[in-house]
Amino acid sequence: MGQYRSRPDHPGNYIDRITDGVGQRGSSLSDVDRLTIVHNGIHPPRFLFQELKWEREPLSAAARWWLGDLADLPGVDVWVTRVHDDGTLEVTDRDSEAHMGPQEYRDRFGHWWNPADPSRRYPLPEVTT
Repeated sequence: MGQYRSRPDHPGNYIDRITDGVGQRGSSLSDVDRLTIVHNGIHPPRFLFQELKWEREPLSAAARWWLGDLADLPGVDVWVTRVHDDGTLEVTDRDSEAHMGPQEYRDRFGHWWNPADPSRRYPLPEVTT
């Protein structure tokens, strides 16, 4: 189970202790690095799960497995986003892999959020890595 070492009193640690030993051996536990949910009451909700990694940080076989399972669900998108040392990003989804700067990433996220307006630009605020 994932433990918060810097915060031993974190509720996640407490729940981990309660559920320790439950489940099938060989199954995996992971956290979600970033989850975005769009629900407006008009359209069906959509979900974007993002696994965030540094440039050379490996993605485990288990993570590939469960991210693929999530991506198969209707209304769910999955991005594996790698942050490079120079601040650029590499985004991989089910259909593509793209290397982009922060502005392109912001626009891609904005277009995911609001697909009805694909020409809209989302000006980048001051961002540092």
